Order: sequence, then structure tokens, then C-alpha cells
Amino acid sequence: MTVRPLSCILVLLPLSLVACTSEETTPPNGDLECDVVIVGGGVGGLHTAFRLAPSLGDKVCLFEKEAQVGGRIKDISLDDSDPNAPRVGAGARRVMEGQTVLLDLATELGIQLETPPITQDLINARGGFAFSKEGLVNLYPGLTPDPGGDTETALYDKLRFGPERANAASYANFEAYVRAVAGDEGYEFLHDMSRFRADFKVPLDVAGYLDYLDEEWDVCCTPSYPIGGMSQFPLGMAAGATEKGAQIFTSDPVASIDRNADGGFDIVSSSHKAHADKVVIAVPPVGMDKIKGDVVDDIKAQQVYKDIVGVKVVTITQWWETAWYANIVNPNATENARVWRGWTTEHCLNFIEIPLEPYAAAANVTRSVYNDDPECSNIGKTLQTRETTLWKRL
Repeated sequence: MTVRPLSCILVLLPLSLVACTSEETTPPNGDLECDVVIVGGGVGGLHTAFRLAPSLGDKVCLFEKEAQVGGRIKDISLDDSDPNAPRVGAGARRVMEGQTVLLDLATELGIQLETPPITQDLINARGGFAFSKEGLVNLYPGLTPDPGGDTETALYDKLRFGPERANAASYANFEAYVRAVAGDEGYEFLHDMSRFRADFKVPLDVAGYLDYLDEEWDVCCTPSYPIGGMSQFPLGMAAGATEKGAQIFTSDPVASIDRNADGGFDIVSSSHKAHADKVVIAVPPVGMDKIKGDVVDDIKAQQVYKDIVGVKVVTITQWWETAWYANIVNPNATENARVWRGWTTEHCLNFIEIPLEPYAAAANVTRSVYNDDPECSNIGKTLQTRETTLWKRL
């Protein structure tokens, strides 16, 4: 059995995942006989390997193109050479109390969670500032505040449960649907109160997005944070899978997936040729675009695949000499007055998250940007390229 070492790399500005497969690959160095081949070492692929390994052992073969597992779940540190340095999420950061599958998995993997008290938000929109979304409703003419004090949820309830949902398929995109159901000012309010701008600006399928809202909106409310970062989940599953015999190959991108005459599949990676009874493909479309073969061609030909919309996300994490942000408080709050999140509609530095859990707070670190606005993502990519070029010149 060949298991390559798992490692982590420093990622300061993660955008959409891009496969690293080159057009030319080295000749396969041998055949692997597998019951199941898993393509992709993100949380989906790793969870599959973790569950199958106890019964299938080394007949589970997972291929990951990157040097580390985890996919979009990446934790970074100020000193990447120090394995004990605090690591915080460039992608996922928390588990919500309603996500029982993840909470149960944390217990199974022995991951410790910290649950700090929920504190304050600080929001800037239309020139106004408030410590709650409700405090800005008056800036949206014609928008009637909800009598229960939660206008945002009331508007989403209209989107999800109103009679117009039956006609969702007739709308070109989510923006058009929201404007029809909630009005123009309702749309602007929801857009400005959300930290996720792409939901409103990318041409999303309305029915599909409403199905997502049904699953996501009511996942509530208290967040917990893994000590060591969210990467403890993929790393823990990888360790558990290999302990039971699963073979995990990192830095080994899959080049092709084809059916064979025996009714199984042939998988060629940069270093191996594997035969499998079943294949699980757990990669995003940008990864699929780097893989060839009749199986991949059949998947790409399906309309449901063509309808997938990729969204670029820019995140920036910063470490500070002092926790200057600890002085940002809601003067009207009687308890838990500190601000832990702030966002604005004014510019691309749109969202800051201030960790309050002891593990990350001790490192004086903030996630200073999380931006999925299409225009801002392109600006972030440009700045990343310029910074890389500058460092090369120096």
C-alpha cells in the first residue's frame, strides 16, 4: 500500500479551485485493484473514504490533485513552518448548532469545539450605521418593518412560502424573483444585509436556490469552532480512513476516467492506473474540466451539470500586533457588547470577522475580507497577481 504524507500549505487568497493537471502526465507506474476509486480529497470524498474503509480496507483508493487534503476547507497560520501555530479558516470556520451531522462527526473524530457567546454585528449601508439589520430598515423607502422585529426573515419567508414560489421556474434568475416578490427596496435590503453578494448578483436558478434556502435558512443559531481549525475534519477523516487501510494519494491528479469491458472503470492519474468496480467523483466543475474520458464526457453532457454556477471568493486573513478591534462595542448592549462581525456595501473590503473563540482570539487574527461579489473577486485576483509579481522582482 502506498500512502503519501498529508500536509498543509499556506493559502492567503483562495479563489475558485483550479486543477493543476498538465497536458502531459508521467507514465503510470503500476496498476491498483480497487473496489471503489474516489476522485477528490475534499470533505465529500474523504467522508466517503472514511465510511467505506472499515469494510473495504485498501480496496478504497482516493486521489487528490493537491499536496494536502481538505479541498476548500483550508486553515492558515502566520508561521506555516510551525506545526503548532494557531490556524484559522480561509474557507469554512464554524459549525452551527443545527448541523448535527458535523457535530456528531466532531465527537467521533475527537475534535474539540469552542462555543463563544454570540455578540454584536456592525452594519454600514446607504450611509447609515447600525448594530442590527432592523436598525437600517428606515433607509429603504416603502419597506415596512416587520412587527416582530425581523424584517429580513419576514422577507425570506415571503420568498420561501409565498404563493409566487409555485411560479419560480418562470423567472430568469433569483434577482428577478426577489424583486417580483419583495419589491425593489426589499431586494436592495436583502442584498445589503447579506454578507454573500453573489447570491443576488449571479444568475442562479430560482427553484434550486429556494431549495437551498429551505435547508440553510433554519440552521440556527449558535456557532462552534474547532480547536485547530475546520481542517481538523478532513485531516481526521483522512487519518481514520488510512488507519483502516484506505489508500490516499496526494499530489496525484486524475487525468481520465473510462468504462472498461468488464463493466468497471479504468482511472489514470499522474502516477497510477487503477481499476475499480465503482467510482465516486467528488470534484467541482473546474476540476472536472481537467479530466478526460467517456465517464466525464457523459456527466458534462447532462443539463444538470451545465447548470452549475461557480462563484469566486476572495478571503484575506490578517494578524495584528494588538487586538485593536476589541474596543469596537455596541454602547447600548448590556452584555456581550463586542462586535464580532462588520460589513458594508461601500467597497470591496466588505466584511470583517473577529474571532472570539479562545483558540483563534489569542492569535490576534481577523478574517478581514470575505467577498464573493463578482467584480470584487476580479479585483482581488488582480491584486494577488500584482503582489506575486512584485515579490518576484524583489
